[in-house]
Amino acid sequence: LKCDNVDLMSRYVEVLKGVEGIESYEVEYGILFRLEGLIARNNREYERSAACLHRSIEIFDSPKLRNQNFINIAAAYDYLGLVHRDQKDYAGAERCFLKAIDICKEKGIRKSLDLFYEDLGYTLFLTRDYERAREYLQKSLRLYDEFGTYWLRSIAESCMAMIELRCGNRAAALEHYRRAGIFSRKESVREEMAVLEQARQVLQQENIM
Repeated sequence: LKCDNVDLMSRYVEVLKGVEGIESYEVEYGILFRLEGLIARNNREYERSAACLHRSIEIFDSPKLRNQNFINIAAAYDYLGLVHRDQKDYAGAERCFLKAIDICKEKGIRKSLDLFYEDLGYTLFLTRDYERAREYLQKSLRLYDEFGTYWLRSIAESCMAMIELRCGNRAAALEHYRRAGIFSRKESVREEMAVLEQARQVLQQENIM
């Protein structure tokens, strides 16, 4: 379920809550808390969001479930990173994104790393740690290309446009911006459009466009 589809997530959560004895269905119960955490984050209920996500991690990290549900644990850490980033706790966000990445790498899973790398790269961009941001954004873009995915890809492309411009690579900056525009039209997520507009203004100031 995509992060901005609150209505769909809310309906799914209500269905799960209506299942009698949902607590005994441990996987579904863990997913319930993860989605509730994400919904709360979208509603800016950050304390409740963090509590739900930690509960989801606790459920999936039990000895019984851990080996078969590590991707659910990684996803919960990624969402928790978004909660920290929303509150400008960038160090906390970085720790959570790195945890999600480490879980995937430890298990040899590359799918989802496109998004996890993007989330971390964008966070580092926000802290003006451009060198490390570039490292993770490039990893993200390579996986986006490999998997043919595009969810939030325009954020990575927009950030790379601004980073390349800082490095004096004007042609590369323009190409990343062009791609950002293409991928932003796939979903038109509010955050994507905001970062794309930031990149547009930066490039215009340098007479790139």
